Order: sequence, then C-alpha cells, then structure tokens
Amino acid sequence: MDIDTQKQKSIKESVVEAYLVKKTKARGGRAVKLAQITGRGFPDRTVILPGGVVLYIETKRPVGGRLSPHQEHWRDDLIGLGCRYALCSTKEEIDETFAAYDESGAYERHWGCPPRTFI
Repeated sequence: MDIDTQKQKSIKESVVEAYLVKKTKARGGRAVKLAQITGRGFPDRTVILPGGVVLYIETKRPVGGRLSPHQEHWRDDLIGLGCRYALCSTKEEIDETFAAYDESGAYERHWGCPPRTFI
C-alpha cells in the first residue's frame, strides 16, 4: 500500500464534512444538517448557496466509504425530483463541486456514474 493510499484511509468522514462546511461558508452559503429531522439515509448536508441554489451532499471517507440502501434511496429520490445531489469522498471532490458553481448559481459539472451525478 503506497503512502497516499494509507493517508487517504486515515481520513475520517467528519474531516471531509467539516471541510464542506468551511468551503460553503467561504462562498456565503450555509451547510445545514437535517438528518435528525428527515430520518435515516438523508444526505449529510443541505447546502444553500447565494442565488437560492440548494444542493444535497453526502460525504464519505475516501477509502471504504459507501452508500447504505437508505442513502441510495434518498439519492435516487432527490435526483428523480430534479434536485442537485453530490457524493463527495475527498476534499478535492468538494473543491470540484464548488468549482462547478458559477456566479449565476448554475452547476456545470456532471459526473458519469449515478452516485456522483450532479444535476
């Protein structure tokens, strides 16, 4: 196992989530945790950005983090309703998510696989 993989394995989901909150605040937005209200599987953060853009973000640790069946259900429901959803497992993926956000509030980045679909 190389050093980068060992380093990634030691990163906890809480570190990725804290980074998301920091980056959201830096953009003038709010990263609200609604899981206690909505029940099992709801995305970790509901991100509200200037311009009224709402994004649902699930965070996972970089190595070994995967969606539970409840989380897959919420992902599919939210995407099916036309909501913006992202799965971020690293700080880089969070940076990519925010890099896709332009001043008009539009998102331009689309990942090819369903867990990272960004609508």
